[in-house]
Amino acid sequence: DEEQLLAIIRTVPDKFESLMIFSHNPGLTDFVNSMNRDKVIPNIPTCGIVGFRYDVDRWNNVDFGKGDFLFFDFPKNGT
Repeated sequence: DEEQLLAIIRTVPDKFESLMIFSHNPGLTDFVNSMNRDKVIPNIPTCGIVGFRYDVDRWNNVDFGKGDFLFFDFPKNGT
């Protein structure tokens, strides 16, 4: 669930500047919608990708609703 994914993110060593998470639904869609409540995505389809930016110095400071939504795309989107 979204709490577990956030807990994992908070354990990432601070030497890493970016992070990629792979997961399954419904947990992934729930997690993404918790991370940035300004952009609600009803469903992240298979091979969907979502990007966020966080203005933090430590992964431990990442929190729900604090990220800047960057993009959402998926193969059948046609882009």
